[in-house]
Amino acid sequence: MSSVADMPRPFANSRPTPSPSPSFSASSDSNMLEIENGAMATAARLITAVERIMEQKLSDNHTGGTENPEVKGIKSYAGRATTLAYKHVEEIWDDRTFKYMIVEDNQSSVGNLEQYVFIARDRIDRSTQDKTTFIDVKSAALRDILREACRDFRGISLTGDTPSIEQKVVFHIRSFLRYRRDTLVAEQDAMSHSHLDLFVNYIETEFHSVDEELVGTTVNNKITFDLLWALFEPNEKIFTTCPGTDSPRCVFYNYCEEGEEIDGSRFMRLDTRFMGNNGKNFGEAINRIKIPYFPGARRIDFLPAYPLRYHHNYDEICQELAENGRRFFSLHGIHNVQYRGFAFSFDNEGEIVKRHVEGRIMVDPVGFRKHNPNHPQPTIQNVNPIQETSGPFNWTESFGSETMASQDEEFLICGPTVLGFCLDNNKFFEFSVGGISDIMWLPSSYHNVMIPDAQKKVIRALTHAYYSGDTDNGLKDIVQRKGRGINFLLQYVLLIRCFFFFTYIGVSGPPGVGKTLTAEAIAETHRRPLYVVPVGQIGVDPVHVENILTNAFKIAGRWKAVLLLDEADVFVSQRSDNPQVNALVSMFLRELERFDGILFLTTNRVQSFDTAVMSRIHLALEYQPLGIDARRAVWKYFLQNATTERGAPSLTALVDSVASKELNGREIRNTVLMAQSLAIYEGTVICKDQLMQSITAREQFREYHLGAGTSDNLRSYF
Repeated sequence: MSSVADMPRPFANSRPTPSPSPSFSASSDSNMLEIENGAMATAARLITAVERIMEQKLSDNHTGGTENPEVKGIKSYAGRATTLAYKHVEEIWDDRTFKYMIVEDNQSSVGNLEQYVFIARDRIDRSTQDKTTFIDVKSAALRDILREACRDFRGISLTGDTPSIEQKVVFHIRSFLRYRRDTLVAEQDAMSHSHLDLFVNYIETEFHSVDEELVGTTVNNKITFDLLWALFEPNEKIFTTCPGTDSPRCVFYNYCEEGEEIDGSRFMRLDTRFMGNNGKNFGEAINRIKIPYFPGARRIDFLPAYPLRYHHNYDEICQELAENGRRFFSLHGIHNVQYRGFAFSFDNEGEIVKRHVEGRIMVDPVGFRKHNPNHPQPTIQNVNPIQETSGPFNWTESFGSETMASQDEEFLICGPTVLGFCLDNNKFFEFSVGGISDIMWLPSSYHNVMIPDAQKKVIRALTHAYYSGDTDNGLKDIVQRKGRGINFLLQYVLLIRCFFFFTYIGVSGPPGVGKTLTAEAIAETHRRPLYVVPVGQIGVDPVHVENILTNAFKIAGRWKAVLLLDEADVFVSQRSDNPQVNALVSMFLRELERFDGILFLTTNRVQSFDTAVMSRIHLALEYQPLGIDARRAVWKYFLQNATTERGAPSLTALVDSVASKELNGREIRNTVLMAQSLAIYEGTVICKDQLMQSITAREQFREYHLGAGTSDNLRSYF
């Protein structure tokens, strides 16, 4: 093949560069010089200088026709890059030798490839027959310039004496190469200038048609699939979305490679990086994005991922991404926050399962991973600060520094999600950072609990004593503190445990009288998460129940949460001849001994308490059905918040008209909600008729399905 073949050629996808074929590279086995200390760095610089001197001398000999006996015996460098030219060759798979071999009309010329400045090598894929062009660099001067240009590129290796680089990678460094060529003239480095000038002229010719096609499509904000590799520049910011939450995100582009699905369809895979967090450390993580094949030209901003510079609201999206990045950084550790938006998990087949969540959540990456070890997550890597390809941002030094607050550039590429737990449905999810906000606490809600003031005071005193003794005023992740820090904190927690003997509060009474509301109000007062475990939904199998209960106690202790075991009759029942019940009670007592925190137990059967359980209860409260004064207060509370477009109802008259109805708190709330819906539909304020319609409908349903009377209704459940 001709050494000056200048016809434009198609370029394959970008991927880590394979080494040149051993059939023609005399230096393919050269070891990489790893500069790790001063001595090796000095040696590397000396070797490079010798190479440059040898090449210069050989170049002078070649042009002047004189022979230099000093370099005759140096096998490694004699004859390398002595000819100011390049050669274009083709490489195919050889089934006899099981390796790629260069095809030449004159096979004797294969061994003379070292004399050229560089080799343009077309490798024909053994399976797809696609052509990928590589540049095998023979010139030490050209090699050093390419190393300088690509030092921050991921997936590019230019180590060794005669490295190789995929030709299309050079597409994005042509401006730099032209600049270096011009400066080399000023430096009077004739050999380096001539080698680089030869290479630049070759590249400009090869990419001429690509430039024309790329400009012709991108000027209309469009791109073809075959030009995707030219659209993305190394280390460029890429815009995409999170597949599980649909939230925007930004990543740094490393490289791309074309692939093929099982059905034969093509796709382009982008290898990107972002700043992630595993709950203990921040660091670099890899994210891979697929762009399926598409025919013709497509709008760039319609792609699953595209350069951020093409976003139609560039300034606004950069501001949103930076704000999300700051929030991501601030959510390191354990946090109780408000959430609204999509969350997701993975099913057993690895498919994303989305769910809309609105309520309070716990951000806890470490706890998440303990309970979901098979959840797919990228590995966090700590990049060595002295690594040659550390990139434009030093992950290990900049994150956590005081100067980071002003670096919006780095916040842009923070992860879009955090791992946590939804307190409303007791499930672990990945949550969008953009859907997280601070909780608007309602400490005054404790005043709305309709129980005697003396009981309220005792509950408040017990919980206040426990939490005031905890020096960890915020929900910080103690797992990240190792050694003396965690020992001290745990030892201090144990001292609190011995002093207060835990705080277990047992509350019993009929439904709707405020048992659950009491626990909720205490959590609001102390600004703590409320972790509710509905016992009736976890079954009665001792092994299964023990596993759930053990996890519940561990989670509540980790979060310093108020733990509510709702409808916990099975755990507090008097032990009898039933071995299953006895096993559950014994297991509960065993876990209770190890738990340190605030625990509320609710039950409707106070007479069935086991004596061993009762001995561990600090405060047992029996909630009586609401009296008329309590019902008035509950009616007033819900009605004053039940406004419509026509305004608020007349509280005094309405409360007087319904206070005599023997309803519990939950029934009153549901009645008001139904009446409010009727009022909105009719375009009025809530009136007595709408309340009575709601009450009548409830009473008719009760009489028809459950029997007559409140007492009978309660007994019908057991």
